[in-house]
Amino acid sequence: MSDAIEVAASPRLLDGLLTREQLEAETGWGWRTILRREAEGLPVIVIAGTKWYPVVSVRAWIMSHERGHDAPRRGRPRKVA
Repeated sequence: MSDAIEVAASPRLLDGLLTREQLEAETGWGWRTILRREAEGLPVIVIAGTKWYPVVSVRAWIMSHERGHDAPRRGRPRKVA
């Protein structure tokens, strides 16, 4: 009986990893967008042909792509000479 308690208390092997479907639900991205993001460097782990996305690494990757907002310039644009 103590073995059952130890197994239940131990962390699961794939905790912290998302499937493609779970990543789509979390981000709202389609499967093509996910493939494009993978090409741009989105972290992915392939196990037996199944892609898994580490939550912590994906979150850090998304945050590293933050862009600042440039306020539009006021006034009339100048002509380039």
